[in-house]
Amino acid sequence: MKIRINIVKAEITSVLKTSSSFKEKGGDTMREVSKVIIYDSEKRVLFLEKNKNKKKAFDLPGGHLEEGETAIKGAKRETLEELGLNINEPVFYKKQGRVNFFFTQHNNQKIMLSDEHRDFFFLERAELDESDEFQKIALEILDVVEGGH
Repeated sequence: MKIRINIVKAEITSVLKTSSSFKEKGGDTMREVSKVIIYDSEKRVLFLEKNKNKKKAFDLPGGHLEEGETAIKGAKRETLEELGLNINEPVFYKKQGRVNFFFTQHNNQKIMLSDEHRDFFFLERAELDESDEFQKIALEILDVVEGGH
């Protein structure tokens, strides 16, 4: 009996290590996420307001990667799904925890929100709050885009 239990434990451990999606405390998935910082010609950053009452008032386009999906493909897919925008060349900025951050300039396509969000808005540098994780990343991106502001 003890041998069989060890074999089952080993099989479960193997599955958890190779799976891109498993549960952590509270039932949240541990899949990787891609987020995209989209800025316009005036260097304002696009933020979304979630339709449901979530922790973050301001969100960036993006979401969980699908099984076998690369971070860049996930960034493109999520941006198309959430905003109706095709982004061809998002630039990888950094990975923080399980979140991959990309950035790109808005190419003046019309934004068509999914039902996941109730509104979108562009914030200027002076309106960004570096105590908010996503807004801090947006400030970092603006520094890169503006050549070290």
